[in-house]
Amino acid sequence: MRTIKMITVSTAAGEILDFGDFADAITEEVEIAVGDKATIDGKNANGEFVLTDGKTLVFVNGVITEIKEPSPVLALMTAMKKMSAEFKSWRALMMPNKDIKHNNHRKLWKEGGKND
Repeated sequence: MRTIKMITVSTAAGEILDFGDFADAITEEVEIAVGDKATIDGKNANGEFVLTDGKTLVFVNGVITEIKEPSPVLALMTAMKKMSAEFKSWRALMMPNKDIKHNNHRKLWKEGGKND
């Protein structure tokens, strides 16, 4: 009995590429290759679709004909956005009252360092 592993991939624009019944050999996004088939809203995918990692999948009648790697600049920008979001999450966990502390320091500075 053949096991079908369905996979869907989100594009940067929020569209869902559905590799559905065609995905018998695909278990992760990184395994997508030229020749794989996908649909969007039940219809064969056609055209270029940019993924969230910056890769572009080119489809003709539902079949991937080309996979374009992201430019180095785009890859760097994507990595920087991800790191920035992770840093903000970490900072929120480690410094939940940062705004209050920042305002207190500003008040002390304006008052010449007096701390009541």
